[in-house]
Amino acid sequence: MRCRFSPVLKIIAVAVALTGCTTTSKVARDIYHALPFVKESKAKTVELSAIDADATVRTKNITYRLKVTPDVVKLSETRQLTVKLRLDNTSSRFIQLAFPTSQRIEILIRTLDGKVLTQWSEDRSFTPDIGYVGINPGEYVEYETTISTRDLEAGKSYSVYGFFPNFEELKGEKIITPEA
Repeated sequence: MRCRFSPVLKIIAVAVALTGCTTTSKVARDIYHALPFVKESKAKTVELSAIDADATVRTKNITYRLKVTPDVVKLSETRQLTVKLRLDNTSSRFIQLAFPTSQRIEILIRTLDGKVLTQWSEDRSFTPDIGYVGINPGEYVEYETTISTRDLEAGKSYSVYGFFPNFEELKGEKIITPEA
């Protein structure tokens, strides 16, 4: 049996292949159900919970976590912060995220008034290839990287802001105040 996809449904072609060749509208509905933040005319608004101290955000089907180490930043000892972004699939369905480039994450260090001091992707290059990340039920995907502390000053508070570029709902921040 052959399956034909419209350009709009190409993003879920892998899901169709994994589930067998059922109707594309049923598979699309299943994907929209698993990913409430994907735009669809019938989609319901998903409210995010408050961001806690570890920057954890929960949606209906995904838990987002941002972890920054070390917990106490001493500028005399710490040249880089380690940042982990993690997505947990808390649903009973496979979740697929589509990205327009090879970039999956972005990390910013900002002042509390919003000025960007350090941008993780600034000295990196990304290909314009569309990519996908799939997460099975009960599993997670985690990205770990480092970001420089060279522009930080002791005693001032900063926001470490991490997000997935193509998904506005998957973001979080942690406030840090470096010591001398």
